[in-house]
Amino acid sequence: MKRFLIRIGIFFSIFIIIVILLLILPYSPKINNEMFIEKTKDSLLENVILPRIIFIGGSNIACGLNSQLIKDSLNINPINTSINAGIGLKYMLESPIKSIREGDTIIVIPEYHQFYGDLADGEIVLLPLLFEVSHKFNIIDFNQYIKLSQYIPKYIASKLKFWKDFETDELAKKSINAFNKYGDEYDHWYMPKPASFEKYEINASLNNEAFNLLTAFKTKVENKKAHLYISFPCYAESSFNKCLNQINIIENKFKGLKIETIGSASRYKMNDSLIFDTEYHLTKKGVDLRTELFIEDFKKVRTHNQVDGFTSN
Repeated sequence: MKRFLIRIGIFFSIFIIIVILLLILPYSPKINNEMFIEKTKDSLLENVILPRIIFIGGSNIACGLNSQLIKDSLNINPINTSINAGIGLKYMLESPIKSIREGDTIIVIPEYHQFYGDLADGEIVLLPLLFEVSHKFNIIDFNQYIKLSQYIPKYIASKLKFWKDFETDELAKKSINAFNKYGDEYDHWYMPKPASFEKYEINASLNNEAFNLLTAFKTKVENKKAHLYISFPCYAESSFNKCLNQINIIENKFKGLKIETIGSASRYKMNDSLIFDTEYHLTKKGVDLRTELFIEDFKKVRTHNQVDGFTSN
């Protein structure tokens, strides 16, 4: 019996070692290659000078903002930290906090889906971001680790399947080049609009913890002597109308957070003709319109609060 237990122990030890080795195996840039842009965005947070306006969210910001218009209109340096909704609201808020400076203006614009189900904990795309790019394991909480563990087999399988592609880094370079100097993903601005776009139903339960994340983030931002605002994502009109009840719940919840809100949910409801490949992604025309709407709304908030040079709330 003792010998059997020793063999079982050896077997599981070898298995765990193999899993760890596969997890740290260099990942092919062909899969989730947009994750590799985070190092560049972290560099922007460290090097862009004040005054700064920092955008936090998923791809509704990455693929839906023209930061040059913001810079020209507001006379402030924009930083678009957004990558993908799948990394989850928890990671989005925790990742940049150490780089926030006194006087920064922070705009958080999460997708509506972040407030339903457990998307806020992250999806499989968070794994390559952690293991290949950021290595920010210290900002991941227990619930996130539990959820991410279910994706490990698929993540490892994808690594093995695409190992042969790792020797060329052209795909990774292409991914980085899809973003401009402010962090906007702009390559699709010049692509033909697809015949249809992806839609994702909101059919999970409301996640109240996601709203608590914003409250906790507010405290951290205020401790940095920076200024926090929240706003609403651009969203396809057809999806907006279908999810109106869920969106109204989010908007009402925002009102109870004691965080200054920019615009309204309906303000950023975008005609389907302006949508690119998913309900949160905009064509170039849509990007410019959404950005202009944001600029108008932000100016109103700034005037209302008598903000002078973005130095006070």
